Amino acid sequence: MVELSDFERDTLTWGSRYVKKPWAEMVDKMGRIGAGEELTKDERMVELELVPWMHFDIKVAMNITTTYLYDLLKLPNATMFTIILGEKGKRIIWASMEHEENGIYQEFVPLKDRLDEDWAKKAANLIVENRLEDLFTYLKDWLSKQPALKHMELGLIKIAGIQFFDEFRKAWELSNKATDLGTMLAYMIEAFKNVFENNWIMFEPEPYGINVLRTLFLEKMTLNPEMIKNVLMSMLPDLNMGIALLSKEWGTMVKMEYKDEALTIETDQDVADDIFEPGIGLKKFTDKVRKKFKAKTALGFDVSALIKLVLKIVKSPFPWDVEKIDKGMNYIMPGLKTYGTYWYFSPELILAKGWVKWLMRRFGFDINLARFSDWWMSEVFIFAYLNALGMQFKLATFLLDDDGNLETALLVEGDEGHLKKIMTFPEKTFNELKQIFASEKDHTEAVGQAKFALWKEHGWIKYAIGLKISILQEMVERILKLSGFILALPFRTLFFYFFLKRMLGKNLYMAPPLPLEKVLKDIGIRDMMKLGKAVMAVMFDDPDVEYPDLVEANLV
Repeated sequence: MVELSDFERDTLTWGSRYVKKPWAEMVDKMGRIGAGEELTKDERMVELELVPWMHFDIKVAMNITTTYLYDLLKLPNATMFTIILGEKGKRIIWASMEHEENGIYQEFVPLKDRLDEDWAKKAANLIVENRLEDLFTYLKDWLSKQPALKHMELGLIKIAGIQFFDEFRKAWELSNKATDLGTMLAYMIEAFKNVFENNWIMFEPEPYGINVLRTLFLEKMTLNPEMIKNVLMSMLPDLNMGIALLSKEWGTMVKMEYKDEALTIETDQDVADDIFEPGIGLKKFTDKVRKKFKAKTALGFDVSALIKLVLKIVKSPFPWDVEKIDKGMNYIMPGLKTYGTYWYFSPELILAKGWVKWLMRRFGFDINLARFSDWWMSEVFIFAYLNALGMQFKLATFLLDDDGNLETALLVEGDEGHLKKIMTFPEKTFNELKQIFASEKDHTEAVGQAKFALWKEHGWIKYAIGLKISILQEMVERILKLSGFILALPFRTLFFYFFLKRMLGKNLYMAPPLPLEKVLKDIGIRDMMKLGKAVMAVMFDDPDVEYPDLVEANLV
């Protein structure tokens, strides 16, 4: 038996209960279903103490993995050898084999009773020497010589330091067992950063997406969890939404509900199976998911198209510069034309209804998603990004309470057109900024003073923005409504316009003022309508609409 330190023993005990136990249960149930056994919904559900707000039907995951696991992992075989290293990273203190076949993990075989054998010492030495390719070759050969394991063809090695589990245990405990979502997310960000910084998680070969996560958490984020935990969930309005996923062979459904700072995620494959029929169509399936879940809204996706989009993102070298962002926009934007085929919003987008299109044309707004100018929107996004921020920029963001006191401060830095860093400030700097906002009652003036105060330590900051936290939720809520089923109605656009005007000088403060601020302050309703017509004429590529002269209308 391997001797363990108190830290190793305590952490393994925690991991055994909250990670290994549910995973072993999931593998057992997947194996039984894969062998043809019929399990009831209650039997398929897995209790996840680590995330108590998730009610998980294992068959939902099986539908996805049996079809797309190999594509998502970049592997022809996902049978996994899991290794946990001790506190010093020089010896193996736990190991297991997880056998995958046809996209389903079917066997979970702990190897803790075999850690005194020569293979464990040899494998540990190869890990210390960072010879992971040689480790893969060695373990694959070793497995082929073990009577009880030789049917498992190795596809992936996962190596975790014992500290990996301790980092996430801290986040879980500090968030009151994952019930305080803001705290959990804040400390999860810190956990990922520490894990990647110390190589407490490694893979051979490395699946898609790991490099993106490593770069994002290790190089791009320096965030104090105590300074962001109260902000992360403040932007999220109440939600009652269904997610419908449809392929040719199956459909599945997920419900997300967020209310009174409590999150619930439900899955129900039995109901999805009752709804699904070959050739049902995304519209009909999504509408039925919304009604069955009694959700306010539902988003439906063609799973194949969604997986292609995810793979496009994770395959692209990270970080993304302006050129890659432009290519990404040119890939994503045409997808908006596929409403009803590859994505669908229930209840149906009013802009997709014939009578609404007819009515909108009477007001001079000719909207047709099939003619959506994806090329133009991509160009507009890149132009707006470069025009507002430039290739190199520093942007200070100050989040305030309703009285204008500083709660959180962030610095966002860009270089060569991509995100270089997002960080919170050291405690000393933060306290100095806090004093500025406490002593200056003119919030716009306070933003300007704070921007200037950061100059000595952080160099020239192009823009500084002060924003009241209470308005973030309202802002997100209005954006969701704007992009929802009433997107196309002019009065909804005007309501959002009035909301932005109300924010300026009352909830949003900028130094120096952005051009957008001046436009919103000066523009009237009539000019706003002219601008809307001009934008939509180009946005939906309508050759019959006469383009208003923006210069003559004093809009640019």
